[in-house]
Amino acid sequence: MLSIIVINTVRVVTSTSRLLPLPALMALALGASAHAAEPAPIPAELQDLPIETIPVVVTGTRGETKQKDAPVAVEVIDRAAIEASGARTAADALQGQLGLRIQTSFRGAGVEVQGLSTKHVLILVDGQRVTGKSDEELDLSRFSADAIERIEIVKGAASALYGSDAIGGVIQIFTRRPPKARPEGHVEIIAGEHGRVVLDGRVGLGGKYLAGALSFGLHRDDPFRLDPSSPSTTGSGTDDVATTLRLDWHPTKKARVDVRVAHLYRELTALDATALPPDLNGNARFRRVDRVDYTHTLDARIAPQVRVGRHLVEAAVGTSQVWSTLLQDQRGGTQYDRRQVSSEQLYTTELKWTYVASDDHTLTAGVDGLYERLVSERLAVETPPDHGRVGVYAQDAWLVFEHPKLTLVPGFRVDLDTQFGEAYAPRLAIRWDPNDQVAVRVGGGLGFRAPGFREQYLLFENPSVGYQVVGNPELQPEHSVSEDASVEWTASAWFSASVGVFRHDIDDLITTDLVDENPTGVDTYSYVNVDSATSQGVEVQLAVKPIATLEVKLGYSFTDSRDDATDLKIVGRATHQGTLNVVGKIALIDLGLQAELVGPRPFEHADGTRYESDLALLVDARLAAHLGEHMSLVAGVDNLADAGDVDTLPLRPRTLYAGLRGTL
Repeated sequence: MLSIIVINTVRVVTSTSRLLPLPALMALALGASAHAAEPAPIPAELQDLPIETIPVVVTGTRGETKQKDAPVAVEVIDRAAIEASGARTAADALQGQLGLRIQTSFRGAGVEVQGLSTKHVLILVDGQRVTGKSDEELDLSRFSADAIERIEIVKGAASALYGSDAIGGVIQIFTRRPPKARPEGHVEIIAGEHGRVVLDGRVGLGGKYLAGALSFGLHRDDPFRLDPSSPSTTGSGTDDVATTLRLDWHPTKKARVDVRVAHLYRELTALDATALPPDLNGNARFRRVDRVDYTHTLDARIAPQVRVGRHLVEAAVGTSQVWSTLLQDQRGGTQYDRRQVSSEQLYTTELKWTYVASDDHTLTAGVDGLYERLVSERLAVETPPDHGRVGVYAQDAWLVFEHPKLTLVPGFRVDLDTQFGEAYAPRLAIRWDPNDQVAVRVGGGLGFRAPGFREQYLLFENPSVGYQVVGNPELQPEHSVSEDASVEWTASAWFSASVGVFRHDIDDLITTDLVDENPTGVDTYSYVNVDSATSQGVEVQLAVKPIATLEVKLGYSFTDSRDDATDLKIVGRATHQGTLNVVGKIALIDLGLQAELVGPRPFEHADGTRYESDLALLVDARLAAHLGEHMSLVAGVDNLADAGDVDTLPLRPRTLYAGLRGTL
């Protein structure tokens, strides 16, 4: 098993000037690497080292990178933090992280990074892309937290390694591995307000060569309504049944095969209500349409890897498939009844090679591909669309100097897409350690995002509330230039701090625009490429351990996201964000607290006039009191400050819950 050292970093970000041209920097780095020393022999004590003992982080370099040498900052939410927070889904676990904003809607919960929208953030599960987006947003609430071992967060351009969608960063979910030896298991039962019911469990059994684990979960919440003047629900009710099976086969110390199969059945229920003229007595009338969305999601992956000397070869084949049925049932009529069935298939493959060429050079190269297809009754074209993409990438982690340490990581990727042709994405990351306490990182790169099927071909009709969205097959890919820099100071084992700056420039930005306004009927929207947009800012974070078992993180970010054509702030983006995260244990109490202060955000009325949302305080807290070696009493509250409104922050009201957790 690849063990991970958690990096507790604090980063700060603000507007900054351009870096040196990337081609020039890469040419300098690659040219100098030609004079590297000859490969050194592998130390005897490392020759028989099993794969699972190497402490690495993965997402920042797409290879095994020692935490203390990582040139790209990787923030990790580990299993202990996930359990302490009481997170039920990946979206809950990411709530309150500095520079991230969980964006909730009737589609679920997506994540914005450094002022960039959810579609500019690549979501991976054990290195695999997943399908099932709605309006190009992947719902993170579909991933049960009970099956998650850790989440790695990389902010900034990552297209040089991962291709399309990684303009704003990568969030990678790692599922829990089976135990190595003795059996393990747990079950947790929760009940709470607003119809909350949670049943999570896991059983696992380890062996010398084969280990397996099964995680399962039942989650339920009622729909909720924040507008008392309308019967419409603000947020959907959810009924989830999730299972994840992990198998790890270790035929030798140097070889491993991982297998993961996950299934989710989900029902989303809601009520759409449209105001009608009052009756003869002046009473309000509404057209009511019940909406139910049934979804089956299947993700599967098999990934063998083998280490031979200084070489590590990894392969993976996977699929992600979604089948959904949307039912709309008008109360007292049939005019707005709808039944829409759709399915998506995504197939992925990867081959990656890592070679420790010398003490100064680690080379990583690979090829990955995907094929995806969409079948839906809501398509605006007769033939179901499909397309494929192949990407080839390479990078060199070059240790230029040992004292003081200077590391350069030039990388390059080219993608060949059956629809959009070629896309190139170079990147350069630099890390300088002037001493043992300070790490300086500078990076930059190009990125791109290909339009999704829904943006191109889907016809989404919602006549009960007066609009439809039509795809645009003429869309072109978005392109970006990103730079970032940060300084981290680890003063001692109990205090660290970081500050950084970032900037993202995006051209051919895809957005939704009104193309046909019909005052008496259904308005039509579509997707268009607009000129450009910029997001830049600063992030600062402090981490303190007042006692060995308690960590407190305090952060602040300033983000300026604007449409370059109008110089107006992008709708829905907060300029200011403050975060507080407390995770730890005091005596027999495990505690977790996530607090986020979100500054005012700009929005637009239907007539185009602008307004700002109120300041919002989001707080989740959880306690677990140990009643013995195998039993805990759990209690918590979501949205303690009861923040939320219909138009700008559709959050579930304050929810108290309690339950029991038992472990083997």
